[in-house]
Amino acid sequence: MENLPVPVFICHADQDASLLRELEQHLAPLDGSIDIWHRGRVAPGTEPMKEASVRLGRASLIVHLVSSDYLASDLCRDEAKQAISREKDGVTNVAIIARACLWRSAMCVPAAVLPSGGMPVASWPNRDEAWTKVAEGVQGMIAIINRVAQLLKRLRVNNASLGEPSADEQAALDALDCVDQGSAAQNIAAGPPGESRKQGEELSASAASPLIEVPGSVHELLQVLEDRAASIRIDLHKYYSYVAVQEYLAEFEALHAAHMKSLREGMVVRAHELARRIHRLSWRLEADNCWRKHQLETPSVRYCHTEDAFTRGPMALTYLPKLKVRQSPHSSITQPTTIESYLEALRALQTSE
Repeated sequence: MENLPVPVFICHADQDASLLRELEQHLAPLDGSIDIWHRGRVAPGTEPMKEASVRLGRASLIVHLVSSDYLASDLCRDEAKQAISREKDGVTNVAIIARACLWRSAMCVPAAVLPSGGMPVASWPNRDEAWTKVAEGVQGMIAIINRVAQLLKRLRVNNASLGEPSADEQAALDALDCVDQGSAAQNIAAGPPGESRKQGEELSASAASPLIEVPGSVHELLQVLEDRAASIRIDLHKYYSYVAVQEYLAEFEALHAAHMKSLREGMVVRAHELARRIHRLSWRLEADNCWRKHQLETPSVRYCHTEDAFTRGPMALTYLPKLKVRQSPHSSITQPTTIESYLEALRALQTSE
């Protein structure tokens, strides 16, 4: 079954034009499987803003070239807001960290990040190697999008052969149709019934994203998280005197608000990544506090800690303590965890209250 080129929209700041050209060069081998558009490709005689809006609305994969200029751009932030809002329709967003910046606390940055781990492309000793990792990540996403499109087409053909679909079957098709616009890397809350459910599970397995719902009452869960966030605000001021707590709290507030919004809208994949970012922030606060305390109290003694030090941190232990996150010392990067472990952490949070 032949696949049509996947429409890709690249959101970037004008100052990153040279990095954009490098990205396009490394995506060139994918020509034929993707149809790339960005503001540098506006057709002559076309209104740029209007064409950008149309292209963004058609894209199945939206790539964000993230840098300090991207974060400071009102246009990029507006495009990112529109792009991320389309995740509920199955559209995939991915951030490529081009240059070092405060991307972890920026809500206009998608949950999925390339290169894996978030090390800026410009910071790699070998930039070609970094771009190759990025291109491989994009290639994998394109493969998922095409696989989902094939499964959806097969499901439609099967239903057509059986005659007019029932109301339940049509609802299943409508749910899966969201994925046809993008990648199944985003959560779909409703699973298809009967035989359709079996193919829906196959779709889910191929895209590594289960057709699941946030467990229990979302309203009750959000209230529990709000209560725990309130405790964090109090405890950090009370127990952490060696660091600028307000800066960490500001980043936590932004991540917490985005996490709550993602849960409220059923975007479990994004919510999972935001919870992991809170864990990373928690580890950084704990390590920073211990380091500064050591500098003040015993400046002549070298500071060190063991391999398993600060694996959780104060926010993580309060906010979502059962989330399984493995942290390496001297790093702000956590190892990948599964959505299943995230949902287990949410269930544990509900049952503990």
